[in-house]
Amino acid sequence: MLRDFRDSFRDEFYDQILNSLGEDVMYKPVLGESRVVRGVFQREFLEIIEGAVSVESRNPVFQCKHKALPNVTVGDVIEFEGLSWSVQSVQPDGREVVTLALERCA
Repeated sequence: MLRDFRDSFRDEFYDQILNSLGEDVMYKPVLGESRVVRGVFQREFLEIIEGAVSVESRNPVFQCKHKALPNVTVGDVIEFEGLSWSVQSVQPDGREVVTLALERCA
């Protein structure tokens, strides 16, 4: 009973986040029809400094409810703000959210 409440609360909470912070993207699977999906697109910046050497990287990710993209796979494409991004990895959290690591399409 408590688990059902927590799951319901988490689902409603994430819906509120998507409604206020989420943006619509075009999801284009390798197989199947394209469709609009609501989620959060992030361009994370990472800098690693080791002595005199530093490496910078932007690791874009897209997060959405897993049930919005239950069959997402590596190679599918997300279009956002006029740019196309290829799915490099699919990282479900085991509950509600899936994180897609992306790379800009050539």
